[in-house]
Amino acid sequence: MKIKTIFNHEFKVFALNKTFLILTLVGPFLILGVTVLPSILTMNISETISISIFCMDKNIEENLGKALQNMMQIFDIEQVKNILIQKEFIAKDTIIEKEEDIIKLLDLAVSKKVITGYLYIDPDFYQSKKATFVVNKIADYKNLGIIEVTLKQFLVSYNLISQGLNPELVSSAFVQPELEVKQLTKAGKENQDFFALLMTCLGFGMILYMTTLLYGQSIGRSVLTEKTSKTVEVLLSSARPIEFLYGKILGQAFAALLQYTVWAVMGIIFFKYLGPILNLNLPFTIKTEYFIYLIVYFILGFFLYSAGFAIIGSASDDEQNLGQLSWPLIIFLMIPIVMISPIVMNSDSTFVKFMSLFPMTSPIVMFIRVVVSTPSFIEIIISILLLLITIALFMIIASKVFPIGLLMSGRKFTFKDIRSWLKF
Repeated sequence: MKIKTIFNHEFKVFALNKTFLILTLVGPFLILGVTVLPSILTMNISETISISIFCMDKNIEENLGKALQNMMQIFDIEQVKNILIQKEFIAKDTIIEKEEDIIKLLDLAVSKKVITGYLYIDPDFYQSKKATFVVNKIADYKNLGIIEVTLKQFLVSYNLISQGLNPELVSSAFVQPELEVKQLTKAGKENQDFFALLMTCLGFGMILYMTTLLYGQSIGRSVLTEKTSKTVEVLLSSARPIEFLYGKILGQAFAALLQYTVWAVMGIIFFKYLGPILNLNLPFTIKTEYFIYLIVYFILGFFLYSAGFAIIGSASDDEQNLGQLSWPLIIFLMIPIVMISPIVMNSDSTFVKFMSLFPMTSPIVMFIRVVVSTPSFIEIIISILLLLITIALFMIIASKVFPIGLLMSGRKFTFKDIRSWLKF
């Protein structure tokens, strides 16, 4: 009965306030915006650029323009000149005859941002193998790679044709094939997009990481605040320490579960219904089962780390001491996020499998494996059982450490002190 009273108090304090309501409504968007948006911008940094191609060998200039015209805007010298005249950067009677005049014209066009850049091909390109790409900003890797590959194909084509091969046969040899990647799952063959998978894992992984960390630290700080303000002495006069511990964790757990349920419903509605209606092409692979696993592993991770932070909070004497003792727990949460790309690419490796079963990292790593490679049901059950066993162990430790640490104050405690309390 006393646990229920403490549970109701913690739930109301945590859930019935404006901050909780605001975070519930905008929290996922803030987390995804901070974590995923920079990656999306990085991956989509390439834009359609406009360039001009100049070479004294007009045959190279013309063929290279045809090869690149489907991937970027190509302006010939006369078009560039006309644009500069229209924008009144040069006079109408400007004479462009010599190579030096053309280079100056193109430099002016680039500096005035009439074109993104120009490609100068050495007149003896097939022998010298030299070309210069002049741009008005840092060239993005995607467009630069396209130009490099196209130039390489020109050299290879020239060498093959010079050896007597049919030009049409050589040209057909460089047609780029369309590669469609499909992943074989229990539901059948599904299209696979590595970037979408990575963004999905990063987005959900960061939600797990940040909420588990924030809720866990919230319990640690709550215990520390009540301990240092002597409020705990009043509370313990009417309830046992273990009742206080379980009531606090369960109260915040239900508040967190309420928040996650709202997020899951919002996510399903947004990705399944509003996204297609609004024609939003979001780089995420979303399935209803992901939200189910998200809630399951959050609950398990929450109880695991809440018990850990409760132990640390009761053993801390101030905020600084709490921060120092929290680092081992924080590091275990950080490791999967730091290694998220290797985990996605090597989801069935022995090390990743170990991390998905190791209780301190399994809430995030096993969820990532569910998204990427669908581990066997046995592996999922084993990870859940190991988490439950570890949670029970942490609760037993907390039940021994919590009452002692809660009533002791006046000095900073170490892990050695906490270990000695387990003997009582």
